[in-house]
Formats: sequence, structure tokens, C-alpha cells
Amino acid sequence: MITCGPVFGEHRSPYLQSGKWQHDVTGDASTSLCKSLVALPVNHEPHLFSFDYNGAPERSTPELPFISMGSGQPLADPFLALLHRLLWKGVAPTVAEGRLAAVWTIEHVSHTNPGGVGGPVQLATLSGSGRQPSVTVISDKDVDEHRQKVTAAEQALIAEIRGTGPSTTPAVPPPTVP
Repeated sequence: MITCGPVFGEHRSPYLQSGKWQHDVTGDASTSLCKSLVALPVNHEPHLFSFDYNGAPERSTPELPFISMGSGQPLADPFLALLHRLLWKGVAPTVAEGRLAAVWTIEHVSHTNPGGVGGPVQLATLSGSGRQPSVTVISDKDVDEHRQKVTAAEQALIAEIRGTGPSTTPAVPPPTVP
């Protein structure tokens, strides 16, 4: 992080200058500022970093194995925290689980904030260890398989809460109106 931060800082200066000019003219510089999300090997292990518009780095950790950014971040972070609490309490997510969580989060945010986040899901992973971790670009077919798993998980949750699934847990009673 100490090595990468200054390198990103060198490249951010023109954007900050543009942001200053834009702010002076329009009062808002948000469209001139950018953040970066970078996956790269460190000591032959894959790591995920975010760099804010000042070039300050933040690395994902086992306690916080996800990073989101952009206009959907206020919706994505709590959703990812929920998935983290439910699925990865005390364990690291597998690459497949991380892919599923990424697709589910993007789908959740795009449905929760239509017009704010959209377009096709583009997904790549950095995985493995050794001299050269591998980058895998996920195909549209694989993204669709993750979408199908998301739909199945959501339907299982609905069935569990309504008491219509295979579980013997009684349904959550509807609220009483006085």
C-alpha cells in the first residue's frame, strides 16, 4: 500500500485539477473525481485494493473481504455485510461464493436503485497463488448460472419465511392490526 499509493497519486493529479476547475465553474466536482478498484498479487497472493480519489489505498481483509464503489456503494455495502454475516462468519469466502456474492449484490443494487446502476454484469477474478495468480473473465453463461442460484436462494428464503418450503419451521405470523 505504501508503494502503490504514491504511484496512484501521480496519476490522479490531472483529475484533481480538472475537479478543481469544474468545482469553480459548477460548484460540483464529483464527475471529475474517480476511485479505483485493483486486484493484484502481493507476495504471490491475490489481494484487493481500493484507491480513493486522493490515491489513499485500502486493502480488503479477512474481516472485510469485500469492497464496493460507485453510485451503488451505499446500497451494496450493507447487502455485502449481510451476506458476510450469514455466509462467512469465521470463514473466508470461496472464489465461487465471491462470484455469486458479486452478481447477487449487483442485481440487488440495480433492482433497488433502477437507473443508478445497470448494464450487463462484467466479472473477473484474480485467484490462485504461486509465482503468477490467474485472472479469469467470467462468461455471460456463468453469470447467468449465478443469477439462477440467486433466484433459487431468494425463493427458498421466501418459502422459509412464509412456511411453504420443505422446512418444518412455522411461518412468520402476519402483523396484527389493532
